Amino acid sequence: MLKWMILFLLFISFLPLSGCHIFWGEVPEGSTIQISRISESKRQELIRWAQDNFSEPRELKKVLDSYQYYIQTFSERDQFESLWRVANVCSWLAEYHPKEDERLEYAKKGAALAKECINRVPSEPGGHYYYALNLGLMSQLESGGVNRLKLMDQHAKEVVKLDPNFEYAGGHRFLGMFYFETLDSLAFSQGTFEDALMHLEKACEIAPEYGLNQLALARLLIDDEDFETARHHLKLVIESRPPTGEKKVHKDWVREAECLIAELPN
Repeated sequence: MLKWMILFLLFISFLPLSGCHIFWGEVPEGSTIQISRISESKRQELIRWAQDNFSEPRELKKVLDSYQYYIQTFSERDQFESLWRVANVCSWLAEYHPKEDERLEYAKKGAALAKECINRVPSEPGGHYYYALNLGLMSQLESGGVNRLKLMDQHAKEVVKLDPNFEYAGGHRFLGMFYFETLDSLAFSQGTFEDALMHLEKACEIAPEYGLNQLALARLLIDDEDFETARHHLKLVIESRPPTGEKKVHKDWVREAECLIAELPN
């Protein structure tokens, strides 16, 4: 199978943020989230700096600065948004940091921050989505076992339930890619081919303009030897416009789609 498994894309009792130590099984013991004591105007300024540094072009130093700004903004007034947004920043660092040990550390930090978001506001889809995503990135870097896969499945399903539109149908896309990638493993399989197909078709229905939805479905169809339908979806990838903040990765999607079309039988 292709390596894109976890690039896609348990509830626990409430824990207060202030001074807490977080260690929820899949999250490293000793992670700490500190409440900010700065003024609200300063907090908003830091959030703007964090957002600016996470904008394109995304470079390592800028994204590291974004992380540092975001972790200074946790406030009792901010019940969830900074938590899942910095978990998103962590997921980028877990994928693109040049050092493998740092990638794993940021994946763990991202999972911890996203899980704290879930604890505070279980109805916020961002916490569930970036928890599942960071667990997936952890699985690329260290073995995690069946329990981690079940958590990924559980929280991606929660995203679908809470907001199927979140992150361009991210919950459906995550589940479809996840089920497809685990199909060949008796020990780790979490869903069927039909499950994967249903979720990826739904992702394309909800957000047809998002190239990765079309590309993920095309990969599945190629595996099923439905080449003509796959060709249709690959053309949609090539015709798609880059989403905000994803120009670089969009080029990768288009390049892969072009290569796959060239390899399809006539």
